[in-house]
Amino acid sequence: MFQWKKSKGVFIALIALSLMVGLFAQSALAAKKVITWNYHTAYDKSYFNGGSHVQAWADKVWEETNGQLKINIYYNGTLGYRGDEIMAALRDGLLESAEFSAALNKVETGKEWWSFNDFYALFDNWEQLLAVDKVANPIMEQEIKEFGGVVPLAFFPCGPKVGFEGIWMNKEIKKWSDFKGTKIRIFFDLARRYVFDELGFATMFLPGPETYQGLQTGLVDGAIQSEQAGYTNNYYEIAKYFYAFEPIIGSWWGLLCSQKAFDALPEDVQAGLIRASKEHKRFLEEEVWMNQSDFCPGPGGILSAKDCIKFFQDKGNVIVRVPLLMKKIQDQNMIGLKEWINSLDKYNAEKANLMLETLLKAKQDHPGLDQPAFMSLDEWVIEDN
Repeated sequence: MFQWKKSKGVFIALIALSLMVGLFAQSALAAKKVITWNYHTAYDKSYFNGGSHVQAWADKVWEETNGQLKINIYYNGTLGYRGDEIMAALRDGLLESAEFSAALNKVETGKEWWSFNDFYALFDNWEQLLAVDKVANPIMEQEIKEFGGVVPLAFFPCGPKVGFEGIWMNKEIKKWSDFKGTKIRIFFDLARRYVFDELGFATMFLPGPETYQGLQTGLVDGAIQSEQAGYTNNYYEIAKYFYAFEPIIGSWWGLLCSQKAFDALPEDVQAGLIRASKEHKRFLEEEVWMNQSDFCPGPGGILSAKDCIKFFQDKGNVIVRVPLLMKKIQDQNMIGLKEWINSLDKYNAEKANLMLETLLKAKQDHPGLDQPAFMSLDEWVIEDN
C-alpha cells in the first residue's frame, strides 16, 4: 500500500509538471504569434526606390520584432492602390504600410510645397541636399500626423550619391538653338511649365512604360531620365546621345504605416518596428546610396554609374555632361521657383520659400560641384547663340 501511494504521488506530480510545461509552451507560442502586414510600392525591384533594399527593411523588422511582424512587399502597385489613394488607405486601416513619396502623396494632403524637388538640378552636391532634407523632414512628419491615421516611420533621400540625370536623345546638339522646339518627355509638371517650356523645349508627359516606344517612333525627341534608367529601359538602343545636366537627384521618400495597424501591435513589436525603420534610414544613406546597384539587382541587374558609363561608351553611345544646359536650367529654376511660390496659398508658399532659402544658404555653406561620376563625364561644349 505504501508503494502505491508513493507511486501515485509521483504520477500526479508528473502530470502537474506536464500541464505546467504545456501552459508555458502555449504562452510562448502566443507571445510569438506572427502578425502579417502588406506593403505597397508602385515600383519594381529594379528601381532603386522599390528595389531589394525594401526587402532589407522587411528583414530588419522581422529581426527587431523577434519574428513577430512579417512584411509582405507588393511591387508594381499590385495591391491596386493609386498614388492618390495611399494616405486614405493607411488612415482607414485598409493598408498596413506603404512607401512615402512626397510628389504623389501631396495630392491627398494638399501640401503643394512637397513638390519642391520637382525642379531638376537643384543641388550641386550631397551636402546641399541633406541640408534641405534636414529642414523639410520634421515639417512633413508633423503634417502627416495632422492628416491623421498615418504614422511616419522614416524619411530619407530618394536617390543615390552617384546617380545623375540627363536627356536621352538621338540627335547631336551643337548649339543651344538645336534644343529649341525639341519634344522632351518630362515626368514633373512644375519642371515642364516653369523651366523647360520657358527655355524653348516642347515638353510633354508620357507614362514610363511608353517612353521607349515614344523615342522609337519619334513621338518624342528625347526623355529626361537617369543613366541607369537608360540601361534598364534600353534607351541606349534608340538614343545615341545622353546629355547629363543633373548631378544630384533629389526627392523626398520614406516609410509610412497605418495608425490602426500600429496601435494593434504589442508594445515590444512597436518598438522593434521603430528601431528597424531608423536603422533603414541609416542603411540607405550610408550604404545603399553609395552604390544602389549592389542592392537593386532586378531582372538582368543594374550597373553602377561607373559601369553604366563604360557600357554605353562600348556600345557607341555618347554620354557627356553639358555645362551650358545645366547652367541655363539652374538659372531658370530660380525664376520658376519664385513664380511657383507666388502661385501658392499662404501656408504652402511659406514652406516652399523656407526650402528655397535653405537651399540658397546650403549653396553658400557647401559650394561647388561635387559628384565624382557626373564630373568624370567629358564636357560637351555647345555654342550659346
